[in-house]
Amino acid sequence: LIFVPLLAGLFFLGIRLSRSKPPTPPILPILTSAVSLEQIAAIPVQEDSLSFLAFDPGNRLLFSAGVSPKISSWEIPSGKFVKAITTSTLVNVAVALSPDGQLLAVSSFETGGYPLRLWSPPEQKMIRELQKSPQPISSIAFNREGTLLATGGMDTTIQIWNLQQGTVFCTLAGHSENITALA
Repeated sequence: LIFVPLLAGLFFLGIRLSRSKPPTPPILPILTSAVSLEQIAAIPVQEDSLSFLAFDPGNRLLFSAGVSPKISSWEIPSGKFVKAITTSTLVNVAVALSPDGQLLAVSSFETGGYPLRLWSPPEQKMIRELQKSPQPISSIAFNREGTLLATGGMDTTIQIWNLQQGTVFCTLAGHSENITALA
């Protein structure tokens, strides 16, 4: 599983994903995958800015999320839109797909807090809300087995979640800055 954090106005491998002006110089995240640049370039630009992308385990689908209540999936290499999961939030901040492709973890922004929810991409439905945080969760990553989920954000902690129980297994505190990426 590869996920690449993006922000409005950044270029992704030289492909513009947002309608705003890029920073100078552009920041280019690195992608190490069997998916080619041509395959990614075939995906149409969304109307809204993207904040995260996540490949499915077989590199057949690319999930995109951003300033929209939708999490879209795109077929690789054709770039064909497959389907969208419509959430109840204004902005989906971060996404991560489980190693088996059966769970999509999504952190969002909505009035009253920042929820962390698990979705079933095949069924297009929410399975569980893990928490509603007072601070944004800006990064999410599954472990290789898909049994644990790490979240990090503006509160400068990393929380490790036991997904079977839906509870925090441990909290890693002591970081001096916001957590902006997990892998």
